[in-house]
Amino acid sequence: MSDLDNTQREAAETVEKVRAVLDNARRQNEEADANIKGLLGVGIRELVEVSIAKLSSADQEKARLAIAVAKEETERDLRNLEVKRAVRVKPTRQMV
Repeated sequence: MSDLDNTQREAAETVEKVRAVLDNARRQNEEADANIKGLLGVGIRELVEVSIAKLSSADQEKARLAIAVAKEETERDLRNLEVKRAVRVKPTRQMV
C-alpha cells in the first residue's frame, strides 16, 4: 500500500471516529434535555397541585378546569405547528 492509500485510510477512520463521538454527544444531549424537561414538568405539576390545594373547593374545580382547557389548547396548537412545519418542508429542487 502506498503512503497516499494509508493516509486516506487513516483519514477515513478518523472521520468515522469523529462521527461516532458527535453522534454519542448528540444522543447524550437529547437524553439530558428530556430528563430536564421531565424534572421541570414534575416540579411544575407539584407546585400547581400545592397551589390548587390551598383554594376553596369551588375554586379548585375552576382551576382544574382551566388547566384542562389550557392543556387541550396547547396540545392543539402544537399539532397545528407540526402540520405547518411538515407542509413548509418541501424539496427546493427536483432531481433530474
